[in-house]
Amino acid sequence: MNVFMCLLKRIFFYFLFLYCLEVILFYYNVPLMSSIQDSYYSFLKLLINKLYLFLGGNEHLVSELNGSTDRLFDYIKNGLFLFLSIPISLFSYKFYKVRKILDYLPTIIQITSILVLFEYGFAKIYNLQFMSPDYFRLSEEIGNMSPMRLLWTFMGVSYSFKVFVGISQVIAATLLIFKRTMFLGSLMSSILFLNIFIFNMTFDGPLKSFSFIFLISNLLILLRTEEAAFVLKRILSNRKLEKKEVILSFVVLLPLVMMNYRGFDNISVTKDSLSFSGEYRAVSSLNHNVNFSFPRMIIERYGKVKFFSSQYKAIDLDYSGDEGHFVIFDNDKEMPTKLILNRGDESGQVSVRGILNGIDFNGEYKLIDKEKLIFRPFRFINDYPFNESESFKRRKFY
Repeated sequence: MNVFMCLLKRIFFYFLFLYCLEVILFYYNVPLMSSIQDSYYSFLKLLINKLYLFLGGNEHLVSELNGSTDRLFDYIKNGLFLFLSIPISLFSYKFYKVRKILDYLPTIIQITSILVLFEYGFAKIYNLQFMSPDYFRLSEEIGNMSPMRLLWTFMGVSYSFKVFVGISQVIAATLLIFKRTMFLGSLMSSILFLNIFIFNMTFDGPLKSFSFIFLISNLLILLRTEEAAFVLKRILSNRKLEKKEVILSFVVLLPLVMMNYRGFDNISVTKDSLSFSGEYRAVSSLNHNVNFSFPRMIIERYGKVKFFSSQYKAIDLDYSGDEGHFVIFDNDKEMPTKLILNRGDESGQVSVRGILNGIDFNGEYKLIDKEKLIFRPFRFINDYPFNESESFKRRKFY
């Protein structure tokens, strides 16, 4: 078992070595190596496309550099590196020089991390990444942005925050250069890469695999430092918790847990309300009162319905019910509201019947396309960065 685990560890370390070495040699444009880099990438594209077709693929992969490291092309390349790491690991038991390669792994990770952090840090400082949103983007509807586009937009709004993040990355890269500050540098870089990884996972960014590999690599550098070993030793020691530490933990955590529980307890979300929720446009209305026209209706997921009039006035109401049948109500004595909302035969169409603000109301509404921001499915494979919006395909002006 120990031999098997040792072999797995070697395979993983050789994979990291190959991955980081490729980034250093072929990721950055070096004038003296441009022809070698072009030849390497042409060979890699040919090899991976042939391998993909051999494995049953029926089309050529997206292989051009477009800002995404989560292309299917990249995952196959990483799998190829992992496959190559197996024979290298086996040879390392017999050949000393092959085994000696791993001695350079920390240095390779260190150099790669420094280059990546400097690149992305200065890109933020000089406003080359997360650029300030233009007027076209500022006029888009938030709900129709992809999660990545929303992330890029709000990050681009604050130049001060971009500079703060950029300077943090430059400082982390600088600290990684010197052995004396290696602990602080690897700690900062690990936190930064963790942040980048979480952003990409939660906003469907195109650097999931890239940020995860660098997170693991920098954690390995961090764990090799003497300071980290000392801290881990203190944490994993058999020292018993003092009474005041336990009391302080309960005093701090218990109110926070109770406050959040009370907040969630007031929110009711059913499967049917989720299927109903969205923005609707009026298909027809049986009410001929011109001043009482509501061409737009929004059903929220948390028991709220909003009707928007052609004069941009809104009526905010509550609803309850399930199984394709909702009752919309408002107990205002002077202008009572009681509407029955039923799912129509046609998909995405609902009928609204009853009294709205004291006036008889009948109408048919149709659901427009679901918003990208909420209903965009998560994808590990992004052949292209999904930094898009459909605002101008859907927008209607009144």
